[in-house]
Amino acid sequence: MNIYFVDKMSEGDVDNQLYAMRDAGFKFTTLAEADFIYVAAISQMKKAIHTRNTSGKPMIVYCWDYYLWSHGKINMSGDWNVYADGLRMAEIIFVPSKGQQLRLKELLGLRSYVVRTGIPVREIDKPIYTGEISDGGFILDPLRHYPEENETWAEDAAKELGIPLIHTEHGHSPEEFHKLVETCRFTVCAVREASTGTLTVAEALYLGKPALLSNSPYQGGWDYVGKYARPFQYDDFEDLKRVMKEMWENTPKVDLLKARAYLDRRCSYKQMAEGMIKIMRKHLEGMEGK
Repeated sequence: MNIYFVDKMSEGDVDNQLYAMRDAGFKFTTLAEADFIYVAAISQMKKAIHTRNTSGKPMIVYCWDYYLWSHGKINMSGDWNVYADGLRMAEIIFVPSKGQQLRLKELLGLRSYVVRTGIPVREIDKPIYTGEISDGGFILDPLRHYPEENETWAEDAAKELGIPLIHTEHGHSPEEFHKLVETCRFTVCAVREASTGTLTVAEALYLGKPALLSNSPYQGGWDYVGKYARPFQYDDFEDLKRVMKEMWENTPKVDLLKARAYLDRRCSYKQMAEGMIKIMRKHLEGMEGK
């Protein structure tokens, strides 16, 4: 399967994914040799649309994010109208969760395929997390702020309860961030819409940390940490406080080996690459049959 990345190979995705894609049968080629154009970043969609229109090659989008709060907007992330135009042109759309799939169907009327991503807990040849796993007496909220109803709920709830919470907002070095994941008591993603709940909740589960997630149908964290997460009613702030307090005082115990096996079954880069190439091959077979 020959694919052409419109910008710098994987557009920021980790090398683990590229190695898994190669192992699954992907070849990264020139545009002239490509079966598909591949784009995964909103910042590259304008370029991808131009490339598709001038080359006539079919386009694939891995849609990490498309939310109600971004629909039809232009903000620091980019022009979501252009991104939506590209999604409409795509022959295949991959999404990381059922919640993201539901949003694309509701907002744009588009069909997509759920292919969960891997989680970055190791580099190709070594683990990323190498420190001591412990309980440092704080909750970790790793999601960046974005404009929706529950934007600051986790921080607000923790403050009212008098519970230490660290909201990272990309304000730490990789080493500092990894240390926070290793030493938090549990993670929280209180927003209504998140395509993966942040992959950090899955990384933390890999280290034995449970998660607190909203039960919104657009909360993609459930696709990743599933039974190891506790839900709260997504539109009830008092319920968030109740569950947060319960988890703080009686944190669920996680069997580390079982949790890691659970994650390995659900979200590996190998699984991601094989899922993508299987769908792409079927699509090419359908095109050849016409």
